[in-house]
Amino acid sequence: MDQQLGQILAETNIRKKYSQILDNLHKFDVKTLIQSEKKFLYELFNSCFDESLIIAGSLLEKILIKLFDQLGGNDKNKDQNVVTQEIVSIMYQDYIDSVIGNKNNYNLNYSQQIHKVISTSCVQCIPLMITNIIQDKQFFHNKSKVWSVASLLRSSKQEGHLQITDQLIFRQNIQVDIDINLIKQWIFNCNRAIQYEAIQIFTLNPKKTAIPHQQELDAILQFFKYGIKTSYPNFRKNYLQKIRQFFERLRHCYEKDFRLADLNKKHKNDLTQLDEFIRESLHTFYKELMPECCFEISNPCLEILLMIYQYLGTPYDLEIRKGQVVTKCNYLFNKQFNYAYSDIIFETLITQASSSWDSSRVLACQILNLFPKDVIRQGKIQSVFEQALEIIGSPVIRWFESGAQLISWIFKQYTPLIFETPNPQLSLLELLFTQLQQKFDNFKRVFASDQTELQKNLIHGYITTFWVIMEQSKQALQFKEFFSKLLELLREIIEFATQLSSENTCTWILNDKQLQKNTLQVDCRGHFYQDKTIENVQKLLQGNTLVESLEEQSENSENILVVAFFLITRESGMFFQQLAALIEFNSNDNKSPIETVPLKKITYQFFHALLNIKHIGSIDRIAQGLSYLCKTMANSKQPLIPGLVEELLDKLIEAFEQNQFKFIFRRSSGLPHLVTCLLKACSGQNIDKIIQLLVKHCHGQVIELKVHALNIMRKLFMETSLKQYLEQYIGQGFIISIQGFSYDDWSVRNSSLMLFSVLASKSLGKNTNQDSLAHKYTIIEFFAKSPELLDFFNKIIQDFKDDQLYPSLYPVALILSRLAPINASFYRKVDYDEQKEKKIKVQQIVEMFSNLQLCLNNKNYLGRQILSKSLLPFLEVDKIPKFIIEQLESLQDLDQIKKNHNKTHGIILASNQLLKDHIRIKKESVQNLKQQQQSEKELIDIIVRKQFLLQTKCPPIKVVYYQLLIQIVNEFNFTSDDILIYTENQIQEQLMAPSFKLEIDLQHSVTRKKQFRYLIEYYFKQNKIDSVFNLAIQILQKYVSNPQLLEFDDLEVPSYVLKRINLQLKTREQLFQQSFTDILGQMLQICYKSQNMCSQLVQVCLKSLIIFQSKSKIQNPDIYQDLIIRYNQDTNVTKYLLILSGHAFVDNKLNPEIYLKLLERYSQSENIDDLRVAVIKSLKITINNLLTYQEKLNMILLRLIQDEIPEIRNKVAKFISDVILSKGQNCQLRYNYEYILNKFFKLLRIDYSPTHLELLFDSDFYEVKKQNHIQKKIFSFEKANKYYSDLRIRQIVYSEIINQEVKQDIIQLKFERPELFEFLIINYDNYKKFVYRDEFLHENIVKHRIFGLLMKEEVQLQEYKLDYTVCQFN
Repeated sequence: MDQQLGQILAETNIRKKYSQILDNLHKFDVKTLIQSEKKFLYELFNSCFDESLIIAGSLLEKILIKLFDQLGGNDKNKDQNVVTQEIVSIMYQDYIDSVIGNKNNYNLNYSQQIHKVISTSCVQCIPLMITNIIQDKQFFHNKSKVWSVASLLRSSKQEGHLQITDQLIFRQNIQVDIDINLIKQWIFNCNRAIQYEAIQIFTLNPKKTAIPHQQELDAILQFFKYGIKTSYPNFRKNYLQKIRQFFERLRHCYEKDFRLADLNKKHKNDLTQLDEFIRESLHTFYKELMPECCFEISNPCLEILLMIYQYLGTPYDLEIRKGQVVTKCNYLFNKQFNYAYSDIIFETLITQASSSWDSSRVLACQILNLFPKDVIRQGKIQSVFEQALEIIGSPVIRWFESGAQLISWIFKQYTPLIFETPNPQLSLLELLFTQLQQKFDNFKRVFASDQTELQKNLIHGYITTFWVIMEQSKQALQFKEFFSKLLELLREIIEFATQLSSENTCTWILNDKQLQKNTLQVDCRGHFYQDKTIENVQKLLQGNTLVESLEEQSENSENILVVAFFLITRESGMFFQQLAALIEFNSNDNKSPIETVPLKKITYQFFHALLNIKHIGSIDRIAQGLSYLCKTMANSKQPLIPGLVEELLDKLIEAFEQNQFKFIFRRSSGLPHLVTCLLKACSGQNIDKIIQLLVKHCHGQVIELKVHALNIMRKLFMETSLKQYLEQYIGQGFIISIQGFSYDDWSVRNSSLMLFSVLASKSLGKNTNQDSLAHKYTIIEFFAKSPELLDFFNKIIQDFKDDQLYPSLYPVALILSRLAPINASFYRKVDYDEQKEKKIKVQQIVEMFSNLQLCLNNKNYLGRQILSKSLLPFLEVDKIPKFIIEQLESLQDLDQIKKNHNKTHGIILASNQLLKDHIRIKKESVQNLKQQQQSEKELIDIIVRKQFLLQTKCPPIKVVYYQLLIQIVNEFNFTSDDILIYTENQIQEQLMAPSFKLEIDLQHSVTRKKQFRYLIEYYFKQNKIDSVFNLAIQILQKYVSNPQLLEFDDLEVPSYVLKRINLQLKTREQLFQQSFTDILGQMLQICYKSQNMCSQLVQVCLKSLIIFQSKSKIQNPDIYQDLIIRYNQDTNVTKYLLILSGHAFVDNKLNPEIYLKLLERYSQSENIDDLRVAVIKSLKITINNLLTYQEKLNMILLRLIQDEIPEIRNKVAKFISDVILSKGQNCQLRYNYEYILNKFFKLLRIDYSPTHLELLFDSDFYEVKKQNHIQKKIFSFEKANKYYSDLRIRQIVYSEIINQEVKQDIIQLKFERPELFEFLIINYDNYKKFVYRDEFLHENIVKHRIFGLLMKEEVQLQEYKLDYTVCQFN
């Protein structure tokens, strides 16, 4: 038994190892198993992080269950506390080491596997594990441990073992030793992994009818206020899923009470807690939905609002998901009318229906669809309809999509209020159809001659409206006749657009002879340009044509054409998608809403469009629609168009054979998409037929067809759904792409490269050579998957010649470089197939290795580099040092080297790369590498003995040899006195020369760099720190003594030397030499005075000063101000100057006003990210000295905490939590940026003054909005930071003023702080009169609500005489 266990544990393929243990676990003693391998449990816990090893979770569960039983867990006579303690003692340390070691804790697979296993197999261990974790004094500072506790609690709650009351209670009334208020605070922790686990503790419950405790409701409200705003889509998606489950639970547990309430009967459960929770939730979300609010706010708020309306306020039975129907519920109407259906709420949703974010527009209209019909007045409906009809003709995507969504909303519920006809919905459709027909006729007439009229007759918005209506109304049988008419019109439209945008010239479509002189042409993207504006072609090719405004159309007429024709094809593609979805929805019924003939016509028209148009955005949408339709026709028992897929394939093959395609650019445009969507609906036989056709043309001689075939194959291999059919063709794909590398035509080589890249990614993964070997295939495993490549690779290597212009050898070498050593003596996580591996002939691999070594002496420098990385997969791990020795032994003397420098360079390159691989593999190998110590000594000896290589006049050889020497210095701490003396002499010669400038380079500068690096690495390894500093001082002194050198000298030497020193000093902060910092300061002064910018040198000098700043004092801080002025365009210099300026400010050597202006300037969003991060680092240094400058400091912090980049928001939130709020003490909680923003003025105990408020109210973003409103551009000027909202800040400010200043009566403020009162009243009056801005209505309502709170008066719509009917969308 011990022998069998030993054999299993010796297995290096982890997947196979765990599978064997799982099969034989019943034979083993679990404690013996765990003790047999020191880190067995630790590796098992780690494996649960890897999503490719799902088996690890199953094995862990079986082991823990058996361990529990083996230790007496099921023995009633045994003390269960003792059993629990013993289990925890066995697994705790391995568990916690695994959690800490894996930095990325936001891994759902890990928490689901590990903690689910623990909570199901030994749940009684969890309280003890949590107690052990939180006893650590550094618990609150270790986010991995905090996450671990939160995740353990979440898993216990999910399995029903944890109960939430005022305390956390485990089953059997075991109380968890952790405060529930602390768990609630984790909801607004800055780490989103902790946030996610914490919110699940309060939302999850295995009992669907369990009434939530008040603690749960309070915690979820906290999350709504401070946790939902995120820039991370996966986090948003995951927490929304849990919140939906919570609302489903609310509906289940209160279902009977809602029904009794509708009947005015007494209900069982008290709804007071629910009422308060829903009221506060609605208020929270609608308060955030301000005009122009960012996506991070609008999307989650609307998503959760939609859930509330779906589960608690749907006026009819609603199918939320397929098979899940929510019945009618009047709770919101009965209990929350003012908070769910008031006029202000309606206007808020109308505003969001024209949001900049497409998902927000859709969500707002979905919520409006759930309003009861009688809550909105007819006048409002009529007004919205008129405005929507107007804006669907806009060229701005935001507006015409908004109009389409609103018309669809009206179509679904409110057409009787607009059309007094027997069938009002049909009347609306007919109206839209008539307008579309008229505008299309006008569009064809004026599109090339009258730009003003063209803008009035844009038709894409009508197409959008029809597909949105179709999406919302799946049951369309009553409109069957209408849809037939509509399809015919749309077929004409797409035919017109396709013809026009697929031809190189299109004078043939113009009737006016004068217009024929003004030839319209199409570029490779399908964009139009005219001869008279041919100078703007560069704009078109750069993709910048959509940035121009309507006012400029008279000069740049190509812009509106781009907009018009692109949007026609794009929106037609979306219509086709929805048409296919509608047919699929009705495919099970005998009756179809679409007639066969018009459907077939429009299908063939879109087929034709895919073969001709060049708009990539349109192509993708049309292809998806065709894919849906083909799948439906293929899977339906009674398809509308029998044999559609086969017929289209035949037409495609015919077109291919006759070379009917007119395009070659942009990856063959729609052709790859067309083939892909057809094959997804095909049988395996048809797929084989198409692949063989493509392979045939890939080997053919017609360039266009060859490129098309390569582009199609690339797209097919990218398609995951076709993976099972295409795996067998990966080998052929590699052969085709590699052969294409040597083709003379550039377009073939380019398409071959794209295909090769996809195949390498699919078969080898997206790893680099530096990644773990565990996920790499050995050479035998690789060839077992594609056996045909073995002979092909051998032939390529054998036939290689130096004179080939585009050799196929290099892609072969690139593939080989991504493989693992042949004997795989390290842990593996890849699939394996022993049967296929046995069929591979090892002798062929040996021959390939011999031939590959011969290729190392080829003439191409980069070729030798690639080939040097391709030798590893042919070697066994323990034989790598021996092979390197053999290679180096072949180099006898300088005379031999002179005969063939290329061969020598190839050998040294291979040796250097293999030594690097050997050092890396040692860390992963499971073998005892102590046996290799002798080989390593011999290896070091042979490397040192080859020092005659330094005498060669070939720089590439010297460079690589120095790389070998640097490796043995760093890894083995070994060097030779002779080599050291030689290198020091070489460097001394450089130092004695008048300058470092090289007359002839030929890689001598690279050699010089390697010599300096070798010396610096050696000095640091031997702790000769004075030698390092003296070397740097000698180099810098050369320039200080003669500043004129800066004007013409090669500054590479001082820059490189300081860079290497800085890298070492980062890990040796205790090192310091004052003379070194002094000369750095002198260098900065002469660099400032020099005419040469010296940017790189200044950068490394500043970085060195930052490292030493805590030990040295600023000698001349004024130089930083001078440098900032000079290098204000150089980010890499400025970011270091900002940090050093902070030190100068702390030492009272920099004027506070100047310093604050620097921070204010570089904290703005138009600067790149590094500068804003540098501002935060500078603030960390100076914060204790800035507290007296609170007003400006607050503005800087407010700007940073609303930065558009989430990482910067997180950094400043951590800074405020750790430095400002905790005041240097241990902080138990790091708040997220949203919590800090909302509590900003309270947390920082800010006192207000009119000056302070003026800073808040004078917003740059206000000017942006005003500019957009006045200029009315199609493509509006966007603010640099879309996350920032001036309205949000003002709302927060006023709310805080109320809390701080107006606790009793507003009149007190008038007497106690008259200047503040006057400022507020002036602003209040100004905002009452401010009514000309776009979206002004809702914005003013928000302001009135804010000021209404201040003035202690309830804002009523009538009081301010605001007329909703004048609300304008543009």
